[in-house]
Order: sequence, then structure tokens, then C-alpha cells
Amino acid sequence: MASEMLASGQEKTSGTKELRNRLAAGESLEVAGYELAPELAASIDNLNAADLVMNGAPVHWFELITETGRSMSPAAAKIADGWQRSGVDLHRHLVEGTPFWASQEITECPALITATTALFAEVRQ
Repeated sequence: MASEMLASGQEKTSGTKELRNRLAAGESLEVAGYELAPELAASIDNLNAADLVMNGAPVHWFELITETGRSMSPAAAKIADGWQRSGVDLHRHLVEGTPFWASQEITECPALITATTALFAEVRQ
């Protein structure tokens, strides 16, 4: 949809509703060069992050924030708080950076790379 809007200056499809209808009808969609099967989309739609409680190992949640001093988004904080109440050994890492998924181009978030690399280096020791 985004490439169509950029190419023509306006949206050609009717949006997310149309795409969901096509998936519901059993049609696979191409997303960024990858095929999204309707079965996979339905499985993802049925997931609830709050129910994905992982016990027995630490969980490191990396959240991108747009500027230092900001907190997790309310939706993310609600899930993280629920996980902690359920006994998850949760470690929150707030990393300043631009949301790379919002870019049309391939981009990196150096602070996120640094933060995750540091964590893996720490775990290896």
C-alpha cells in the first residue's frame, strides 16, 4: 500500500480492511518481497502478547524510544507489567533511536545494535 501511495500520490487500495479480507478469502499477500500466507496471518492475529508469559529464563525487552527520558509506550508497559506480575524475569532496555520499521529504506539503529551486542557479550562471560 505504501509503495502504491508513493508512486501515485494517493492510495489505490482500500487499505487494511481489503488486505484482511483477501487473507480471509485464502489469498497470500506479498509484503516487502515476502509472501504472507493466510494461515500465518490468522495465527498471528490470534496471538495476544500478554499471554506469552515466558518463565525459566530471563527475558530482555528492547524498546525504541524517540528521545532520552521517554518511557515505554503504554501498550508495551501494560504487557511488560503483566509479565512481571506473572513472575517473568523481565529486563527492560529503553534505547533511543528512530523506528527503523517506519522507513522505506533499509536503515540501522546504531544504539540498538550497541545495546543488543553489549547484552550478548555480557551473557557470554
